[in-house]
Amino acid sequence: ALPISSMTVRSQAVEVETADGNDALVDFTAPNDMAVVFRVVQFTYNQGSPEHFYRFAIGTFPWVDAVFPNAIEVGKTAPVTFVGRNLPGGAKDPSLKLDGVDLEKATGNITAPNAPVPFTQFNSRISPSLVWFEGFEHRVTAKNGVSNSVFVGASESPVIVEKEENDTAATAQKISYPVTVCGKIDKRADRDWYQVSAKKGDKIIPDLPLPGDKRAMIGMPELN
Repeated sequence: ALPISSMTVRSQAVEVETADGNDALVDFTAPNDMAVVFRVVQFTYNQGSPEHFYRFAIGTFPWVDAVFPNAIEVGKTAPVTFVGRNLPGGAKDPSLKLDGVDLEKATGNITAPNAPVPFTQFNSRISPSLVWFEGFEHRVTAKNGVSNSVFVGASESPVIVEKEENDTAATAQKISYPVTVCGKIDKRADRDWYQVSAKKGDKIIPDLPLPGDKRAMIGMPELN
């Protein structure tokens, strides 16, 4: 008989809320051939009825935690980087961790539809924090299955990616509007600078919507 290892979905409750807010996710790598036992329970053990149903999927299918850039111009195909687990062609990146788990990085292409997809046509649950965004669903297909759904923004304007040497006013990244910029606050005290050439009378509106409880600030400390 194979040795038995046990793990419970309930023990990953913190990751459930942090990683996806929807799917209970356990990331387990078997160290050797073994029998693995999973236990599924209601979190507080005080509820249960015929209406408390669930669907439990187990496999080596791909899982996408993030995609960057996270927006694509409508009708265009763009190269992206996927971050997750069991990704086709993926390789672990020691700099990418989620709750202590090393994540993989893989590259691919995504083609955006010609217009944002209404939320009513999505096949997966939509987080309330995304209601201010327009976009579409994307899933990674591999030999070992199809991934979870990841939300990708659909932009009516050209999409560019932040250049990391834009950390000072002197090295501000020059951009032209209208534009959607995909960037990262990837270290403590990170400051990303951008410069546009404005025409007299133009009312420029920098809009920075953020999903979830993330916080950011837009400042205009210097006008030239």
